[in-house]
Amino acid sequence: MNVPAQIVAPGTPTDAKGLMTAASATRPVIFLEHKFLYRRLKEEVPEGDVTVPIGKAKLARHGGDVSIITYAAMLQVALEAAETAAREGIAVEVLDLRTLLPLDEEAVWPPRRRPAR
Repeated sequence: MNVPAQIVAPGTPTDAKGLMTAASATRPVIFLEHKFLYRRLKEEVPEGDVTVPIGKAKLARHGGDVSIITYAAMLQVALEAAETAAREGIAVEVLDLRTLLPLDEEAVWPPRRRPAR
């Protein structure tokens, strides 16, 4: 991808605050926010400075059978799907990219990734 900026896409309000803080120290940054974060998703956001490192994915749910790699508003959909699958005995791992550029390749690509599906 030939983009002269970093691209971030938070999936939670806390990540939005932390990535915005990190983005203010690094320029240029394209900040993608889905309105889903403002309308439907509610959570307590920590007071004070919160910094989420740009370029680091977060394991949102542990699992060993299947992996879902997602970002932004689809994180919540993936977590709901993982919960539904768990009721059927399927352990779903959910990885939230948080940053699209630079991509956390170490978190995404094998051999580090456990599930092979």
